[in-house]
Amino acid sequence: MQTYDMVFEEACRLVGQCYLELAQRGVATEKDVLATELQNLQLRYRELTGSPNRAVEMAITQLKPC
Repeated sequence: MQTYDMVFEEACRLVGQCYLELAQRGVATEKDVLATELQNLQLRYRELTGSPNRAVEMAITQLKPC
C-alpha cells in the first residue's frame, strides 16, 4: 500500500512531467489544460488496469478550482 507521501510525490512528478510536455509542444500550460491532460491519462490508465491511479487522481483534485 502506498503512503500518502509517496502518492503526493508521484502526483507532483506527474504534474511536472505533464507541464513540461505541454510546454515543449507549445501548448498552454494553465491549470485547466493540465487537469484535462491528466484526466486523459487517468482514462488510459483505467482502460489498462481497471482501476484509477491514486497519484493521478490526487493531481487532478489539486488542480481543480476550489
